[in-house]
Amino acid sequence: MSGTALFWLAPCFPLVAFALLAVGLSRFGRLASGLAVAAMAGASIVSVFGLLSAIQGKHGQVSLPWLSIGGRQLTLALWLDPLSGLLATVVSLVGLIVFIYAVTYMARDARRGRFFTEFSLFTGSMLAL
Repeated sequence: MSGTALFWLAPCFPLVAFALLAVGLSRFGRLASGLAVAAMAGASIVSVFGLLSAIQGKHGQVSLPWLSIGGRQLTLALWLDPLSGLLATVVSLVGLIVFIYAVTYMARDARRGRFFTEFSLFTGSMLAL
C-alpha cells in the first residue's frame, strides 16, 4: 500500500494509545511509555510515507460525516498534500523525540503514565489538525 492510502493512520496511532492508556493501562508506567513510543514511531513512519507520496504528486482525502445542522452536513476530513505531509512528519518526529527523551527523564516519576496518556492525546490532536 502507498503512503497515500495509509496517511489517515498517523493521528490514529497516538489516539488509540491515548484510549488504551486512559482506560487503565497508564497505571503501568513502563508499559505506558513503551506503548506511547511505539505509537509515535508508527505515526512517524506513516507520516514519512505520506510525505513521500505527496511529494510525488499524489494527494489523498478521507472524510467522515460528523454532524448535521440545519440541513447542512459537517464532515471530519483529513487531506494529504505536500504541506500537510510535511507538517505531519515534523509533528510526529518531534513528538517521537520528546517521547524517547521522556522515557528516561520521567523514569522515576510516579505519574509518568499520566504524562504519556495526555501527551498521546496532544500529539494525536496535532496530527489530526
